[in-house]
Amino acid sequence: EFLLWKNLDGEWTTVEEYCETHKETYSNKIFYTASDHTDTHLLEMYQQKKIEVLQMNTIVDTHVMSFLEGKLAPVKFRRIDGAIDEAIVDQSREKSLLDAEGKTEAGRLADFVRKNIDQEGIEVEAKSLSSDELPCFVMVDEDSRRMRDFMRVTDRSGKFSLDGMSKKTLVVNTNNVLMTALPELAKKDAG
Repeated sequence: EFLLWKNLDGEWTTVEEYCETHKETYSNKIFYTASDHTDTHLLEMYQQKKIEVLQMNTIVDTHVMSFLEGKLAPVKFRRIDGAIDEAIVDQSREKSLLDAEGKTEAGRLADFVRKNIDQEGIEVEAKSLSSDELPCFVMVDEDSRRMRDFMRVTDRSGKFSLDGMSKKTLVVNTNNVLMTALPELAKKDAG
């Protein structure tokens, strides 16, 4: 109860206060970011949905979060770029109609991007995000990120790396004009 974190509005809160304040809207989740400027469009989506996001950007935060999750189960800390929360997905605009080949528009867009980025170890997902402005973002699995952060702190040699082991997903926004235009532009270039 004595640990305080600052939210993006500059207000200080404890984990207990955060959980109590938001138990009806997003219970058992504590949303956070490690930076208040690199995730700008993601932050805007959470702010538009009136979701409080905490700033956790010190080297000990990862360890403290893991400790608190053990004490406060089923509460989990969720980094905003570590998973796609349903709060930032616009279900009403989800591209889920199947075409003659049995693929959705979102599935075709994901396939197109996957084929054209040609990067091993990166998954591609197409989602209907609540903001049209963000074309895509790289999502790194929360558990992988925490393990990497833990190893960074404990490995004094600096030689150990989990970068290749981190599960990375490129999330493509099906509501972004640029992303939806890419397959058509590629057809014109090919023709």
